[in-house]
Amino acid sequence: DLIYAIEQSEELRWQDMSLTVDGKLEIVLGRYNPIHDSIEIKYNDAIHEIVKRNNMNITFMETNTTYQVKSYYGADDKIHMSYFIVDDFSDELGVFKRESLKKNELKQHKKKTNGSIYFDKNDIYYIIDQEHKLFYLTTDRNIIRKSYPKKASSIIKFIKTNKLSESNKNDLITLARYIQSI
Repeated sequence: DLIYAIEQSEELRWQDMSLTVDGKLEIVLGRYNPIHDSIEIKYNDAIHEIVKRNNMNITFMETNTTYQVKSYYGADDKIHMSYFIVDDFSDELGVFKRESLKKNELKQHKKKTNGSIYFDKNDIYYIIDQEHKLFYLTTDRNIIRKSYPKKASSIIKFIKTNKLSESNKNDLITLARYIQSI
């Protein structure tokens, strides 16, 4: 039921998108599917998943949201590829955003998608460092200790001194700049 509700939600609606691969531009009907971290296109009433490739940009025209495939080393030291939302800080700092959907069953919630299932949409930020490793950009001390064992104490001190909040995008950008500088 949950997967069906997500697939029927407003966040997964089909819309025109421009697909640029190696400089070639096409306009197709598509959507981003957060369940599979995939871009899907609709062609002749069939749904096809686009193969992830570097040098691929996908822009949804209605929302003006651009997704880009990035490769990185995961915690398992293997190369992974994922879609990230590109914004002003992506290239400068290696900070990339993803949107997540969380189930929320409170009746007073604004976005109803299907039956009694509601979703909250949240932005999650990641940083890809100089070694092409992906880290969740957070102010959570436990995650910082795991992600940056040698630098954790200085990062935590910086967060506390500057009163940085994970819910504030500018604070996360400030944190990313600090992490990149140490």
